Amino acid sequence: LKSALTKVANSDVILFGHEEDNLKGQHFWNNYDNEGFTADMSDCYNSTGAYPAVVGYDFTTTVYDGIDLTDHVKEAYSHGSVITFDFRANNPATKGPYDNISGTPCQEILTEGTDGHSNWYEDLDKVADKLSNYTYTTDEGITERIPIIFRFFHEAQGGWYWWGSGNNSATSAAHANEPTCKTEHYQRVWLNTQNYFTEKGFDNILWLYAPASPISYGREKVLERLPTEATVDLIGMDQYTKQGEYVQWMKANCDMIASIAEEHDLIPTIAETGLDDGYQTTNSSMWYYSEFTKAITHGNCTKMAYALT
Repeated sequence: LKSALTKVANSDVILFGHEEDNLKGQHFWNNYDNEGFTADMSDCYNSTGAYPAVVGYDFTTTVYDGIDLTDHVKEAYSHGSVITFDFRANNPATKGPYDNISGTPCQEILTEGTDGHSNWYEDLDKVADKLSNYTYTTDEGITERIPIIFRFFHEAQGGWYWWGSGNNSATSAAHANEPTCKTEHYQRVWLNTQNYFTEKGFDNILWLYAPASPISYGREKVLERLPTEATVDLIGMDQYTKQGEYVQWMKANCDMIASIAEEHDLIPTIAETGLDDGYQTTNSSMWYYSEFTKAITHGNCTKMAYALT
């Protein structure tokens, strides 16, 4: 997979991706209540007659919401799609949701004997259990694991996730002005989490570092949390903006991501993108064929391996 994505990034082709393409659509919720999976349900296919080249999911859906994604992942892979996952994990220190910016969760993950440490590894055990089900059978009858891109701890430059750079919002005064996840802790948790999956025998994971809106935070902030002691295979932006500003913002972000990718030998991607308040806010029924297409087919955006919407 890494070799194939590298070739795409070095070509004039960019892969189109769609989040939860066969899970939730304009006219369907597919097995969202575990009441049965229906094959060949896809927003992209319904609109274009083709399946997306990349399909994204969130481990939150299966770890916390209890939705079995095995059939979704296997079907998407059978259609030739690259599979990506992010994980909006609960705050392991407080057991609050991913946007509970309190406690010192990253520090606790690194400290054996704390609630944060045990809660985190309980969640990783659940992720590993799900990952072990994502398999395919080769023509020779051999069962192999489906390759996965893991967009781990994404958008860490912002302050809206507990693993981000935001300051504590609900702890004692002693920690009120401290980040919930210090940079050095962020990088060590990344490495420890990677080691956890390696020790479990998962050799099918590519690791994607995805900063939020790179040009908003600047190159220094983007590089600050890059986990250089761990394995990082891809770098990509998570970028949303308003209609009318999309093309210029994307071009500027692609310039930075392409430059960092070349400097650090990473595969550049548009890891997640769209309009601030959703596609439904646009006044153009052809937005994907106009602004979106114009952005990804010009300048350094053509160096991106894929764009996930």
